[in-house]
Amino acid sequence: MALRNRVTGVHVKVVGSKISIAGRTYSVPHIIVLGADKFRLNVTPGDIKVEAEYKLLPIIENPSPDVLKVYKKGAQLKMDLTGSTLRFPEIHENIVEADILTIKFEEDDTYVLIKLPGEGAVSAKTIVLTSDAETSANIILAPFVTGLVSVVGPLRAKIERLQEEGGTVIRITITRLNASE
Repeated sequence: MALRNRVTGVHVKVVGSKISIAGRTYSVPHIIVLGADKFRLNVTPGDIKVEAEYKLLPIIENPSPDVLKVYKKGAQLKMDLTGSTLRFPEIHENIVEADILTIKFEEDDTYVLIKLPGEGAVSAKTIVLTSDAETSANIILAPFVTGLVSVVGPLRAKIERLQEEGGTVIRITITRLNASE
């Protein structure tokens, strides 16, 4: 059964395994977000925060008791797990350009493992990803956190590694490229 929100500018917030959408709270171990207009992910060992924003009315479904699906009409989870849409085969000066960028992550007790395009798996204390391009995510929240985020472009991602007390923070900022770029 699909529920349609009656307001525009709907925000989806995930903190731990609690999901809040337009004043309603859900508690499920698995969330699928498709076609968000803006997206922010923050993962540290033992903690996850997700914010997704839709300009238009998203559809909310519970395809099973353990899964919540939030999507805009026509949105699909498009992935590039091989890096075939990268414009450069590796990260160049902390920049990646692609038509589809897919980033996988999983948490452990002491670090977060992230698979970066053109680079492979890297561990960090914190992962922060922000996107203003069409973003989809498939995230398991319990019993442990793992998932993937996929952004449809053309897009440019700036990947920064910041050394902070306790370890490395990987900050990924994704912006949509104009057709002329």
